[in-house]
Amino acid sequence: SLFLATYVQTGNPEYWLSFKQAIKIPIGDNLARTSLSNKGNDQLAIDGFLMGKNHQDDIPDMIWIFKTFHNVSFMKKAIGIWADTEPVINDLAATGEKLHDAIEEKKITDSTKLSSIQAISLISAKLSIKQSAFSEVLGNTARDLNRYLLLANVIAILIMLGLFTRSTLGMINSISGFE
Repeated sequence: SLFLATYVQTGNPEYWLSFKQAIKIPIGDNLARTSLSNKGNDQLAIDGFLMGKNHQDDIPDMIWIFKTFHNVSFMKKAIGIWADTEPVINDLAATGEKLHDAIEEKKITDSTKLSSIQAISLISAKLSIKQSAFSEVLGNTARDLNRYLLLANVIAILIMLGLFTRSTLGMINSISGFE
């Protein structure tokens, strides 16, 4: 949104191009989420994640996690926040297009610039709130998963130690019985 606000203020088309590149990222991620939520084809999700600048090596795991855990509470919450962000992103993109048209047609006044920058700031604030909530959910989830994995590892080690001890005692008893 900084690129868009700067474009509105300066009219420099480089900022418009930068805004167009930047807005593709959340639009691509939303395309992927929508495809996965609607059980659409994976290629559309892959294309969306690539458009969202996600590393191509991470995408299969991202799709697997989404498909596997989409009904688990932590993922439902994250996906809900993600989905709630889509209209705000679409609003920012539409606002950008309208402003670009006005700038191209030389129909933008100083008062329109000011009100547009205020509108962009409001949209940006909404996006920041959503981004913070999404990050908080994912951070809490990562910490919870780490705790669960640590607990699972400790339990697995204790089971293996128990089996080893039982096996060792059985061998000792067998050896003692032969004497």
